[in-house]
Amino acid sequence: MSFGFIFLAAKVLSQFAPAFHGFYRALMSTTYRWTPQHWVQLSKNLNPLFDQQFIEALNCLVTDIVELEETVPEAIQFVTTLLARYVSRGRPLSGYFLICCVTEVKWTVLTQALIPVDLDTEGAQFSEAAAANHAWASLLRVPVPTTAKTDKNFTTALEASKELSMECVQCFTDLLLHTEEIDNVPSQDSYASEAMSESLVSSRNRLFILILIAMLQKLSAVCSTALGVLDDNLFTRLKLLLSSQTSLKDNLVQEAALKSIAILVRK
Repeated sequence: MSFGFIFLAAKVLSQFAPAFHGFYRALMSTTYRWTPQHWVQLSKNLNPLFDQQFIEALNCLVTDIVELEETVPEAIQFVTTLLARYVSRGRPLSGYFLICCVTEVKWTVLTQALIPVDLDTEGAQFSEAAAANHAWASLLRVPVPTTAKTDKNFTTALEASKELSMECVQCFTDLLLHTEEIDNVPSQDSYASEAMSESLVSSRNRLFILILIAMLQKLSAVCSTALGVLDDNLFTRLKLLLSSQTSLKDNLVQEAALKSIAILVRK
């Protein structure tokens, strides 16, 4: 690989990705008077990041840069050290992890735009994930205004985000099930070694794929609440996830499904 690629990969992983993670943590922890117009612009800028090619490119970037450590150690030593530190904290800078951050930013900002925070009452004290926790709790106890019925741009953005979220849920569910099928194939089977290697890489990201599915369900539920219309596809999927026939028997996903159902029932 060229030094141009190494320089670009190092810049993305050591500057852009940590900067976005810091941006995410700030939004999750600090309440703000977001407006529907803020969310429309934010959603417009973040939606392209859900592209599967973008996510896979970030995943490959991490793998490629680690494999180059022995080739040009002086050029990427800092990057690999940074990546190792993130991994040790359970936060690998992979495409799945970053898109989890994007999804949580979207539903948290959207909720604060729907139910504005009284900063004079709430105060501006910083604590980890305080804004996200307060936003979700607000959805359970405060009526959601009908802003979407009078703001066409807001309505369009909500519908686009809801559809994109449901498409991603289906895509990542299929990916997770496919990964588990490959993992269950006996070693003497005729699968190529490349396929098995890909399975191992995907397995490391299984937790973040599950978290992503959970976050996408929440985002879809909040979008449906804002639109004031129950999405049949979302409701059917949530009921399936909570049934005995579900293929995803993970506590994290089912907890998120329960929370999403609770929001839909109240609204």
